[in-house]
Amino acid sequence: MRLSIKTCTLDMPFAAMLDFCVAQGVQAVEIGTGNWSGAPHIDLDELLGSETARQRWMDQLRRRDIALCALNCSGNPLAFQKDWEVTEKTFRLAKLLGVEKIVMMSGLPGGCPEDRTPTWIVTSWPPETEEILRYQWKAAVPVWKALAARARMAAITSRSLRPSALTMLIMPVPPVPAGTFR
Repeated sequence: MRLSIKTCTLDMPFAAMLDFCVAQGVQAVEIGTGNWSGAPHIDLDELLGSETARQRWMDQLRRRDIALCALNCSGNPLAFQKDWEVTEKTFRLAKLLGVEKIVMMSGLPGGCPEDRTPTWIVTSWPPETEEILRYQWKAAVPVWKALAARARMAAITSRSLRPSALTMLIMPVPPVPAGTFR
């Protein structure tokens, strides 16, 4: 087992953050790539666009004997296009870096196609909420299937979906409709 840390909460430049991790005995890092995680230690577009930039970035980790254990793109890819784009870019970068673990949120869509903000339903009563929940499952499942397909193409073997308020996977009711994931 290695001691790891999610670095986006460390408000310091990349090299200084890595030196801090070494001083604390941290052996692996989870790097935020954007969305809710922030990205103070990585430029997603630069690393996607340049093998030289990827090598320089990874060399800083290697010189300190720190492993890159995961990329974190926590956000809401079910509600916001910009979050979907960061998630998709994170999957592509993971493949280029040989990272097999992505940490992310499941997301939460609006309550109907016209909603512009996520709608978090916490109960199946009154009856109107059941219709919203049915819509949300129908909206979420195709996106999750697309994410799973992208993960397979990127050789990502582990997707950690963190439960949080305003995400589908901690919604208590109703149960997932039979046949949803077929």
